Amino acid sequence: MCKPKMPTDFTVKELLSKLTENFKQVSFTVAERCKIFKMCQNNETLTEFALKLKQQADKCEFPNTFYEEALITAFVMNIDSTDIRTHLFQKTFKTFNECVECAKTLCAVLEAASKKNSDQDILKQGTNSEVNSISKKYKKKVHNTAKKQI
Repeated sequence: MCKPKMPTDFTVKELLSKLTENFKQVSFTVAERCKIFKMCQNNETLTEFALKLKQQADKCEFPNTFYEEALITAFVMNIDSTDIRTHLFQKTFKTFNECVECAKTLCAVLEAASKKNSDQDILKQGTNSEVNSISKKYKKKVHNTAKKQI
């Protein structure tokens, strides 16, 4: 670090500067690239996850020609929803933003469909209870009428 000179040939400030330079954290491109492909959505919104991926991609030094493709791959590979992932596998995207917007639209559609099914289940339960209630009242009436006739 000090060669060809000796450490005693430097001031404390110069030595600290050399030590800091020598031991500062080095970011390895390959390690940063591995991180982006291991990132998971972890209960974040699709928008939050996309932002997190973009921040990591900035550390990866991807070539410009591969940058968008890397983001799309990492996003599709690691989103929580297998339904959305399966749909995205069937599409081709030119940009990362296009991919994220498609995923957000699919998410909204799936949520709406889920809510609709849930609402229909509630209506069915309500209808079944009403039918059962009316049926019981009718049976009681018929039973009471039959008793009176006997």
